[in-house]
Amino acid sequence: MSTYMLVDRTSDWFFDEDADLDPYLCSMQLLKALSTRRVQGIKYNRVQIVNTLLKRRSQEALDTLDSAIVILVSRNLLNIIESPNNSLDSVLHVTENGIEALSRFLEDV
Repeated sequence: MSTYMLVDRTSDWFFDEDADLDPYLCSMQLLKALSTRRVQGIKYNRVQIVNTLLKRRSQEALDTLDSAIVILVSRNLLNIIESPNNSLDSVLHVTENGIEALSRFLEDV
């Protein structure tokens, strides 16, 4: 059984209020940050990632980051690896599919 997720972003690509709070743009920014640290990854600290990527601290920014991570994990572009010593220390790693998706995105931009 196959499940397909269809996303139509042709008419409403960015949110009108604030482009930084768009989960698709945030996911590409996260992939770009992860592509520079492919082996080490980035420690999954929501507040620090939001400050780095979106340059703000708000509940909307945290919700945007959560949506971006769900998008990336559901499309197998991102792996979340838990530390064997402490389950609270998770690390985000980009997959080969994520690198390919980022390169196609950067070609289009």
